[in-house]
Amino acid sequence: MDVDRLAKLLASILLFAAFIAPIIYGLNEHGWNISSLVIPRYTPPKMGITLQPRSPKISDKVIFLRFQASNTGEIEISILSFNGTVRVSDGGQLGSLNLVQEILLPPGASEDLTLTLKPSDQALADLISRLMQEKQVEITVDGEMYVKLLGIIVEVPVSRSFEIGMEGLESWMFAEY
Repeated sequence: MDVDRLAKLLASILLFAAFIAPIIYGLNEHGWNISSLVIPRYTPPKMGITLQPRSPKISDKVIFLRFQASNTGEIEISILSFNGTVRVSDGGQLGSLNLVQEILLPPGASEDLTLTLKPSDQALADLISRLMQEKQVEITVDGEMYVKLLGIIVEVPVSRSFEIGMEGLESWMFAEY
């Protein structure tokens, strides 16, 4: 009978240890702060995207503004669409922009983002004339980019100024003019 009582006592001690050990471990991990152990802490994931301009291309009077889109955050980003306008440094509007295709950016990834710009013949001629004279023209892209983050579609305002030059445009300009 003493062996039976000893086995029950040992089983009770092991059951108590199995119950209390995770609590002691958790308290130790949280600096013995009970509220820190009980109240969950949520740190939202970091989200970020950068757009670096690349040289534009022209084909059939359509300008393809190209960017290197990089996901600097911790979650996957899908760029669904882009609606915007392009202005030249003197304030004249070149035309409207649209995204060529959707882009999926896993965390840390980079992809080419291409926007189509269909300027009027006069605006295109003015741009080419300025490029021939100045070699560099500052343009400003303003618009809204629609991205999907964690299943939610978000509108992201974009305003980016950069210079375009003759690179990427020479072969088309000299073939046309």
